[in-house]
Amino acid sequence: MFIIDYIISTGASVMMPLIFIVLGLILRLRISQAIKAGLMVGIGFIGLSITVNLMIDSLTPVSHAIVNRFGLNLTVLDMGWPAAAVVAMGTRVGALVIPVCVALNVLMLYTKTTRILNVDIWNLWHHAFAGSLVAIITDNLWLGLFAAVLNCAITMAIADRTSKDVEKYLSLPGISVPHGFSASFVPAAWLVNFVVDRIPYVRDIKIDTEVIQRRLSVLGDPASLGAIIGGVLAIIAGVEVKAILQTAITMAAVMTIIPRMAKMLMEGVYPISERIQEIA
Repeated sequence: MFIIDYIISTGASVMMPLIFIVLGLILRLRISQAIKAGLMVGIGFIGLSITVNLMIDSLTPVSHAIVNRFGLNLTVLDMGWPAAAVVAMGTRVGALVIPVCVALNVLMLYTKTTRILNVDIWNLWHHAFAGSLVAIITDNLWLGLFAAVLNCAITMAIADRTSKDVEKYLSLPGISVPHGFSASFVPAAWLVNFVVDRIPYVRDIKIDTEVIQRRLSVLGDPASLGAIIGGVLAIIAGVEVKAILQTAITMAAVMTIIPRMAKMLMEGVYPISERIQEIA
């Protein structure tokens, strides 16, 4: 348990590259390929983290100014997912969730109830969080573990069901999203699609990034949208012109950098994914 806790404490930017390197070696990738895949995953995580922190640093003063200007009374503080992950992994359920969910994944692959190999070990904290809530409410560790396993199994099933959509719309062959919080929105999306597909004319409307960029020209570009959003928020906050310009440029940078960092992260995932497909 000490080793697992120590590895988790290093954070996603360190833990995920190590996992990918080890997984690459297990799958018999060349050492250089495995190391490069792990490093690219780590670089992508760090790049995303830096970009998100940049956005937070830029928008925090603006949000405070909006609160003060309009006299809002906000009493709840959102600590974000890092704090939630630490809490989830620090419980009795969290201490067991990684080996339990990995074993479940192997069992589901063996019984062919899923085609997904979940290498996103860090985000198993989602299942630990759900299981921990049940364990705390019922004061029963086994019920908490059962809730975590159930959460994990449902997430894997939804990731399997949506894998073709991920490949089609994100152009990521062999990649799915076994992410607890993302999977939780899929049933709602299915329901909305079911309703929309039965509404004449509306179901034929095509709106995607290419159409938006073609129709709105510069206004459909992520950088331009980021600058507009940042500038409008800063204007609402009533800050000085210099701060308005800084916020607009920062948001434009964030909207541009995040997709590129995600692409870099995927460069590390591809070799692992391709090797798994070859073995399968």
